[in-house]
Amino acid sequence: MKTGFLRGTLWNRVVETQQHALDQAVLEPIPTSFEILQDRQVDFLVRVVQHLAKKPRGSNRSAGAAERRNPFLPYDSALFVADAGARHVCLLNKFNVVDHHLLIVTRDFVHQDRPLDPDDFSAWWRCLVEYDSLGFYNGGVRAGASQPHRHLQLIPLPLHDSGPRIPTEPILDLDCPRPRFFPSDDRVPFDHALVRVSTEDDSSAQRMGNALHRWYVEMLDLTCIAASRQPDGLFSGAYNLLLTRQWMLLVPRRHEHFAGISLNAMAFAGAFLAHDHQQRDALRRQGPMTALSYVAGRS
Repeated sequence: MKTGFLRGTLWNRVVETQQHALDQAVLEPIPTSFEILQDRQVDFLVRVVQHLAKKPRGSNRSAGAAERRNPFLPYDSALFVADAGARHVCLLNKFNVVDHHLLIVTRDFVHQDRPLDPDDFSAWWRCLVEYDSLGFYNGGVRAGASQPHRHLQLIPLPLHDSGPRIPTEPILDLDCPRPRFFPSDDRVPFDHALVRVSTEDDSSAQRMGNALHRWYVEMLDLTCIAASRQPDGLFSGAYNLLLTRQWMLLVPRRHEHFAGISLNAMAFAGAFLAHDHQQRDALRRQGPMTALSYVAGRS
């Protein structure tokens, strides 16, 4: 059985695999410029695409259609970094905006709209503790998911060299030993559930996976996402999930787009991706907090 990589080796594997993939012209990085937009004392990182790679996006959400055009079945071996356990592999994001962007992908097709399970969290945590990083998950198209095959994501921290490692972290109430629901307000203008992650240095990935999953289930209840589960097991409600070694945040979504900009989980960390200067200008005029409020605030 494939159980994963040796502790302390993942970062070197990511760096080496990225360099090899670049040398082979397998990666297609999306070049961007960036600027900082301050809104309500948060320094948001806004990247603007210089020219967009031909990134495919699944339009048919049925499992059969997803399997026919699935980039993960089979995945490109040049993007393979490591096994993350019996059910998951680590792959580089082919269309990366940020260097060393890692995907934790299920070996077999599991729909992105199906609830996460303890094995997903164990694989995610096993990777996250290897280096200072931010995990994020887009639960559904309305939450910014571009592929229906389950993939959790991981990017290195800090998101920018100056300021907080995660721009929105200072405005979150991190004193939550149990999952707690926070309605939108002037400081944090989007509904969310939050929990402080507590762990011991010797906590195994399996133990942490089980704990994270329990908190996740509570957060789904607190935000009413759990109530949207359909007879086929998929959620009709959409949400974003952010995970660090210190906290986990779940944000229910009402809309995917603001002013034509597709927002995924990274927006709630304080990072936006504008596809052109018109989208960037819309964020300048209306403000990133207005965007977050629109896609995830109270209806």
